[in-house]
This record gives sequence, C-alpha cells and structure tokens, in this order.
Amino acid sequence: WDQCLTGLKRHEQGHLAFAKSAAEALTERLQSMPPFDSPQALAGAANEAWQQTLDAARDGERHYDLATRHGFTQGALFSAHPQDGG
Repeated sequence: WDQCLTGLKRHEQGHLAFAKSAAEALTERLQSMPPFDSPQALAGAANEAWQQTLDAARDGERHYDLATRHGFTQGALFSAHPQDGG
C-alpha cells in the first residue's frame, strides 16, 4: 500500500506541475496584453488566452498520463500480491 501511495503522490505532483505552469503562462499572457478599446474586447482576448492555455495544459496532461500509464510507471499500482508483480 505504501508503494502505491508514494507512486500516486509522485504522479499527482506531475499533474500539479502542469496546473502551476498553466497558471504562470496565463498570468504572463494576460499581463502582456495591450490596452483594449472596450471591456468586451478585453474580455474576448482574455477568454481566448484562457482557452488556449487550458487546451495546451490538458494536452500536456493527456500525454503525461499516456507516458506514465496513469501513474503505473511511477509506482501508482496496488497489488494484493506484490511478489507476483501485479
């Protein structure tokens, strides 16, 4: 059980890293936006930046889950018979 929990924590820390990176990227994008002529134009640009950042983060997480087999390769695996390897 301890090995599974350690592996799961390791895997979920990877997801947390994606979320933090996305938040930082979005902050940078929003802070670098030029002035807009209207609140509607600003909202539209901000929403577009949000959606693009979110899409990129989700894509990265999908690849991460495939590469780690949803944490399996990081030890997030529970087995009632660990001596059997599964």
